[in-house]
Amino acid sequence: MSVFELFGLFTAMAAGLAWINHRYLGLPTTIGLMAISLLLSIGLLVAGVVAPGIEAPLRSAVAAVDLDEALLHGMLGALLFAGALHVDLGALIERREAIAALAIGSTLLSTALVALLSRLLLGALGIDLPWLWALLFGALISPTDPVAVMGLLRQVRVPHGLEVNIAGESLFNDGIGVVLFVALSGVAAGTHEAAAASFAELRGVEVGGGLGRGGGAGGGGARG
Repeated sequence: MSVFELFGLFTAMAAGLAWINHRYLGLPTTIGLMAISLLLSIGLLVAGVVAPGIEAPLRSAVAAVDLDEALLHGMLGALLFAGALHVDLGALIERREAIAALAIGSTLLSTALVALLSRLLLGALGIDLPWLWALLFGALISPTDPVAVMGLLRQVRVPHGLEVNIAGESLFNDGIGVVLFVALSGVAAGTHEAAAASFAELRGVEVGGGLGRGGGAGGGGARG
């Protein structure tokens, strides 16, 4: 299955799950999609136990995707572009100190808390998860989805200053998450030089490019 076919398949699946959520659950789109996806994943695992081999086609399709290339070098830049497109750039610059403190502090704190809870939970199940891998998992899931955050802020009326702080933090914590993830993965793999080079590329091309283009396009649209 080609990349184009996989993209079309996943887009169609996302649209179908979004319709199910809208029609039957009524949850916010991102929460509903995640909940239904988790249920389907669990169902697929159960089906694989009951009828071995039934999940093989999906496993081969997912295995054919280079997740590192697709996520870090593809979706990350597009996600930050879409989020920055709707941000008030002037207000973002005015509150840059608060946003930077929130983005750095919240991401580091979330990474540490997730790592601690993961170790405690898995330890209770008899699984000894090393701290490094627990922190790596925390860095992976701590960044928030800026597009989802923007959508929720448009639905909930909050003071403009608070909205700018939350929106800005949701944008920049992705960059902080990339820093942590690449650094920790480099330590885990023992390839510090490669991790530093990868971080520099991600920061400059994906994070900086996505935010710059999105902010520029949004600001240009607002002036127009």
